[in-house]
Amino acid sequence: MYIFNTTFNIELKLVDQCVKEIEFNLISDLLDTGLIEKAILTEVLSQDQSGKTFSLQLFYSTKAHLTQFQKFHNQTIEQWVRAYSGKVLFFQTPMRVIGEKA
Repeated sequence: MYIFNTTFNIELKLVDQCVKEIEFNLISDLLDTGLIEKAILTEVLSQDQSGKTFSLQLFYSTKAHLTQFQKFHNQTIEQWVRAYSGKVLFFQTPMRVIGEKA
């Protein structure tokens, strides 16, 4: 299992609008690629006076799916961030799951 994590820092005045867009538009568009097993959006609980931080984790069953997403579909996330002209910052981290217990 592979995870592509995108961490967003969103200006406080835009948080509600951006979270709704991520939940109802961006995640749906990304899932429509057929490469993603599941998507999880979380809020980072540490405090930041300039904004709030969120993590979008996209899960892939194979490294090939992750690589294909990065090559052909990651621009969907980048374009969404660019639309906010510096009011939403982000960084991305691809990861491989080592183990999981429930």
